[in-house]
Amino acid sequence: MDRSSLMTLLREVTSRFSSGEVSIYAIGGTALTLLGLKPSTVDVDFVAETLDDLRTLRSALRYRLGAKEFSSKRSWEGRSARRFR
Repeated sequence: MDRSSLMTLLREVTSRFSSGEVSIYAIGGTALTLLGLKPSTVDVDFVAETLDDLRTLRSALRYRLGAKEFSSKRSWEGRSARRFR
């Protein structure tokens, strides 16, 4: 996925956020691609600041893009991660 495709994805996902601030961060290849340091990325990696932000992001991905979780919940240091495809 190139920078243009990532920006389209971000616009689609954030259009589902209700009024109010949601903090998500691009990491890994996603961040490098958005910064123009890498031409493209195979997957899209985001981190949410709070559990509520994660829930909002997950809902937006599922509703707008039909994304589905493809791995079980993983936990470390009291934090959890879910992967979507």
